[in-house]
Amino acid sequence: MSLIISGAHGGHYSLESLLQKYERLIHYTLARAAITKSAMDYEDLAQELRWRLCELALSAPCHPFEEPAQFTGYMKPRLYHYLIDLRRGKYKHRRDTSFDALLEQGDGGGVITMEDQTFWLVVDQMRQELEGIDLVIFDHLVFDSWTLSEIACALNVSVAAISKRRKNLRNKLRSYATECLP
Repeated sequence: MSLIISGAHGGHYSLESLLQKYERLIHYTLARAAITKSAMDYEDLAQELRWRLCELALSAPCHPFEEPAQFTGYMKPRLYHYLIDLRRGKYKHRRDTSFDALLEQGDGGGVITMEDQTFWLVVDQMRQELEGIDLVIFDHLVFDSWTLSEIACALNVSVAAISKRRKNLRNKLRSYATECLP
């Protein structure tokens, strides 16, 4: 039995075929971070990256089989930054993220699991409404788990500006959550 998932782009594909097609990307990401196959935690990190690939595939703006170049370009930096953060010790254990914890400062917001479909519906609905820098900040906070200072550095703006936008995003997310949840 194969698990079928559908991404934000509207396409459907099996989880097994996704992992099989992009297994080389997992090993490329580990090699880029100078983690060799002889490392004790190589397989553990590879499994974490496989899980993260599946999480990110749900919100990818392109189809992994119809637009493989765009999908790979979308995944490479996200997987790499996740791996670096994982190695820094930011994520000791996977944990669920509630609406209240989302976009909080500290460890960058945490890892979001795919278990709560309502959560993903709200996040997807909000992503459709956002554009420009707000969408970039939202994606970095939610999917890449970057801290405010990392986002500010990448966008060449102040941490205070990112903090203000994060506050507005958090308020929008809460309003979407109250509209979507019974």
